[in-house]
Amino acid sequence: MHIHTLYNPQFDIEVSFNVRCVLTIGNFDGVHLGHQQVINALKRQAQVLDSHPAVMIFEPQPLEFFAGEFAPMRLMAMRDKVEALFAHGIAVVLVCKFDGRVASLLPFDFMTHVRSHINLTGMTLGHDFRFGEKRQGDIAYLKAYGKREVIDISVLADFQQSSVRVSSSLIRSHLVHYDFEGAQAALGRWFELRGIVQHGQKLARIFGFPTANLGIRRQNPPVRGVFVGKAYLPYNGASLETSAEVFQAVANCGYRPSLDGRQWRVEIHLLDLKVPREMYGQRLAFVPLKLLRAEKRFDSMDDLRDQIQIDVQQAIQFFKDTTL
Repeated sequence: MHIHTLYNPQFDIEVSFNVRCVLTIGNFDGVHLGHQQVINALKRQAQVLDSHPAVMIFEPQPLEFFAGEFAPMRLMAMRDKVEALFAHGIAVVLVCKFDGRVASLLPFDFMTHVRSHINLTGMTLGHDFRFGEKRQGDIAYLKAYGKREVIDISVLADFQQSSVRVSSSLIRSHLVHYDFEGAQAALGRWFELRGIVQHGQKLARIFGFPTANLGIRRQNPPVRGVFVGKAYLPYNGASLETSAEVFQAVANCGYRPSLDGRQWRVEIHLLDLKVPREMYGQRLAFVPLKLLRAEKRFDSMDDLRDQIQIDVQQAIQFFKDTTL
């Protein structure tokens, strides 16, 4: 069982497996409001037990290991997830490589591996948490284990909005229907696409609409189409509000069928960037606010150029009509 331990630089922590920690375990995909409820409870438990709050995540996520390309789309990459956990006050993140060996561990063996990396004093978990081979480990098992090993076990109920459980699946459903405000309500922030600006084919520049091409790698595309939104550049990984500049933008998210694209990618045109600037190698976050149209194949480059002009004008009008 390979576990990589990451320490939050905001904490003064001695790098050692003897670090006293309270722990929660899960995918934490999106670090949404339900996850934040767990994190806040974990921090309260850490204060009582004179310990540091820690989170264990898996890479790949278990369903990605078992289902491959049929796994649910990710809401965020691992780097973004770790940054979000640190921003919410988590001191230690344990990144566990999920493979067949981990999947076949019995609950006791799993806990033994965890405790070889941190001095475990407590755990805060959702009521439906399961782990170990064939999901044999559950809250009842952990309560008995904690009593025997003197580890405090705290259990939380689901976090709900309007009697609906907040989950990563709920947020994916909002995104599939392009309900970005619904996703925002469950996430506690706007949904973002983040990546490093890379060199592309520069075809849009020929049309007079240069784009920033993001390197984003996901097994399933979270959104597809042409969107109006906001771009944050450079994105520093902490929060959108502390990024250097905010730009109104229009973005194509998809496979570019008119150019026989094979890889899902994000191409962003900054509407209010008057002077060209060097962006390659910088991190950028794009927040989609509204779907303008679906992707489609155009018969000619002239037709594609004309449609891009229409997309840009619709995006400009959107910002004239909205307070977002």
